[in-house]
Amino acid sequence: MKKIFPVLIYLFASSLFGQTWIDVSFKGGVGPDLLINLNVLEDVDLVHKFSVGNTFAGKFGVNFGDIHSINFEVASTKFRQSFDFRADDVLPGQEMSFNSIDYSFLYRKLSDGRYLEIGPTVSTTSEGSISSPNFGGIFGFGRTIAGSDKIAINIGARFRYIATDLLNDSDGSESLYFSKAYAEYKISTPLSFMFMVEIDWAVGVFGRSNCYSRRLRFVTF
Repeated sequence: MKKIFPVLIYLFASSLFGQTWIDVSFKGGVGPDLLINLNVLEDVDLVHKFSVGNTFAGKFGVNFGDIHSINFEVASTKFRQSFDFRADDVLPGQEMSFNSIDYSFLYRKLSDGRYLEIGPTVSTTSEGSISSPNFGGIFGFGRTIAGSDKIAINIGARFRYIATDLLNDSDGSESLYFSKAYAEYKISTPLSFMFMVEIDWAVGVFGRSNCYSRRLRFVTF
């Protein structure tokens, strides 16, 4: 957290001498999910099946020149993890599947049509057996494949990891998904990898007016 404030101060200072502009984006992604639980990973009778989730998001961005931007993103994300059981004395296949609303604060760096982004995310869900809210982070990268001065189409990839426990040791929710009780409770954290498509629209720019004592104003493109 201590490192975030110097970055924000630097971006604010650079905006005083450069162009600051606003953009909005709509994006979607799809890709494999993996539930990380040490009990499950070490259980020879339980196997992760290949499972696919998705996400749809809207983003509001403040750009400082052509390199740095700070983005607030709201996403509807579906996480899915299915299991197969090798043993005959436990239940057949089981699945953890739930929807969440994610709120993310992301820093993005752009260079030569490419971007890197990173930041924290807060995930909330109304699913009764899943704890909420949960906290994690996002790391992504990509590039622009088409566009103009106002519109850009980006493709990329994104990792989303929730670091807090999805389940609860005290309410038996672990057995709902794994169909067996383990001697020692281990936390369950979801990891997602998404292939992303993003449509970005440059809305307008902040600038100084030549009249009205050079007041700061916002001009749409």
